[in-house]
Order: sequence, then C-alpha cells, then structure tokens
Amino acid sequence: MGLIDKLSGKNNVYNDNVAFLKNKGITFKDQGYVIKFMKSKNMSFRKDIITSELFEEYLKQKEIIENEQNLYYTDNLKILKEHGLGFLDSGDFSQFMENKNLSIQKNLITEELIVEYLKQKETDKKIEEQEKLKKQQQKEIKQQQKEIRLNVEGYDFSCVLNERRRGILTGDNIERVDGFCFVEKDKLIIKKRGQFLKTDLGDKIIPYANISAIDFNNAGLLQMNSNLCITTTGFNKIILELISEHCYNLLNNAWLNFNSKRNENNSPYQNINAAEELLKWHDLLEKGIITPEEFEKKKRELI
Repeated sequence: MGLIDKLSGKNNVYNDNVAFLKNKGITFKDQGYVIKFMKSKNMSFRKDIITSELFEEYLKQKEIIENEQNLYYTDNLKILKEHGLGFLDSGDFSQFMENKNLSIQKNLITEELIVEYLKQKETDKKIEEQEKLKKQQQKEIKQQQKEIRLNVEGYDFSCVLNERRRGILTGDNIERVDGFCFVEKDKLIIKKRGQFLKTDLGDKIIPYANISAIDFNNAGLLQMNSNLCITTTGFNKIILELISEHCYNLLNNAWLNFNSKRNENNSPYQNINAAEELLKWHDLLEKGIITPEEFEKKKRELI
C-alpha cells in the first residue's frame, strides 16, 4: 500500500469517527474530550474506529468526572447563602478559592475560609476607598493648580459657555470658553477663560434685576450634559453647560432672595413705616434733641 493509500485510509477513519460522534449528538467542541479519552487508552482518533462499547465507556467516564467536579458545588452555594453571600458573591468566592489552589466544585467551604474571605473583602474595600480618596485628592490638586494658572480662586462653581467672539482671521464665530462663577447678593459674575490658551477673556456680569427666569435642564437620553438657562430682559438666553443641580440651586436661591428683598423695599407698607420714622426724627429735631446734621443723615437713609 502506497503513501497516498495510507493517508486515504487514515482520513476515512477520521471521517467515520466524526460522522459517528455527530450521529451521537457530540458537537465539534466536545470531540476534543473524546480525543483526550482515546489518547488515555493509547488510541488515535485518526487510526482507530470508535465502537459503541468505546463510546459507552467514554460517557461513563465523563459522567464520573462531572459528578466529581460538581461534588460540593450545590452544598457550597447553600453555605455561602447561610453567611449572607448570594449567588453574585459566588464568583468572587470561587476566584478566592482558586487563588488558594482550591475549587468551589471539588472542595467543601469551611468556616475558616469564610472568615478569611470576609476579612480579605473588607481589606479590598478599604483599599478601594483609599484609592477613591487618592483620586479625589489628585483631582482637587489639579483643580487648585488650574486656579493658580488661570488666576481664578474662590469661585462658587465652574461651567462652559458658548460666546460669540470676533477673531482677526475668522471673523464672528461661536467659541466655547471656561467660566468661573461668583454668586453675589445682587449679581452673577462669570470670569471667562479661553479653553485652549487659558487667556483672560474678561468678565460677564449679570445683575439679578435683569434676570426673568432660571431653568435647569438635567442630562437625559438625548442630552449628554446638564445645563442651566438664564433668561434675561428682552428674552436673551445665556446657557451655562456642565452645571450640577447643586449649582443651579445656589444661583436660583440667591436670585429669589434678591427678588424677595426688592419686593419688600418696594412695598407701600415700607414707605409708610419710613414716613412715620421720619416724622419721629423731625420731632426730635424740633425739640433740640438731635442736630440738623443727624436729621439729614437719617433722612437720606430712610428716603
């Protein structure tokens, strides 16, 4: 028999074995397990025909191996549940056991293992919190460095706004700039800085008396970032991007407080009280208790 005949014969055996396994419902992936089983018996998938007896022996061995592998799995899940560890924790616990050369399927979980796992979990949690704190501190340091670089400090919150600016080469165009907002009693001051060169672009001052509405738009499915819309006299709108709800409340409360005090000052009752107070001081002037200078000073305060 020539070389081609020999190769052809081997291929026939291989094809017959593939067809046999396919007929038995064995997938291509599981063929690897059959090949390993045959090697353990000093047989070759390409040279030796798989008989029904050999296949039955393979199935029995496979069942034994699977039973051994899952010997303690169900019991271990019950043990984890008794200690307040759910199914989602089983994956972490399985990894913990693998690190100790143990298996959640083959080794029964002991009380000592549970205690050790919980201690490690607590340690990992502390490390994670420390890392989180470290990142926060690094973020704050970067922010402080940015403030020093931009010569801006003490602001209440930062934002991004679109400004219409006129360039030498580009003409009129919309430019995104960084804004650092100072919430005062009677106005909002936004110190503007260029995003690229970080240059000082001046201040935008918005008196609360010129504001007619402040709206907060939270991030949603169609809007990636939350923003704040300030509507001023004449229905002009100023959009501040990357604003949190906390920043909105800070500005909105300052604006409402300003309006509340302004309404109190414009109240007719306020004018009546001022007139009564002025008459009292005039009485004191006529009686010689106060000087004309003191009366004039009080008059200016009340009117």
